[in-house]
Amino acid sequence: MRRWRADMLPPSPFRGDPMHLLVLLGGAGFGAYLFGSLNLWISGIGGLARSVEGALAGAIVAVEVYKRVKSVSGRSAALYALPVAVGIAVGRIGCFLAGMEDFTYGTPTNLPWRHDFGDRIPRHPVQL
Repeated sequence: MRRWRADMLPPSPFRGDPMHLLVLLGGAGFGAYLFGSLNLWISGIGGLARSVEGALAGAIVAVEVYKRVKSVSGRSAALYALPVAVGIAVGRIGCFLAGMEDFTYGTPTNLPWRHDFGDRIPRHPVQL
């Protein structure tokens, strides 16, 4: 980290174009709700849900379509790698702390790192 410099990253092809951030966030939101809700509906549960995998897929598709429309070439995700990794880590901790309500608990286990999410069944903490 001491040697890291901003000029080591490839230049952003979106410099001076704030619309790409709106496209990225819109795609992430749409993908998160689409995939999360589909997962619930396939499980036979109604309602809306979010999915980090869906958010990633939606953001990638939205930005790639935007790049094609704007005739932008080159890599554009290097600046987002660290924020995405931090966001996923925080989200996993949030799922762990949510307990049973968001359906992200693991299967029963006897391993030393098992956790009881409130149903008196020791489970593997798949969120972490």
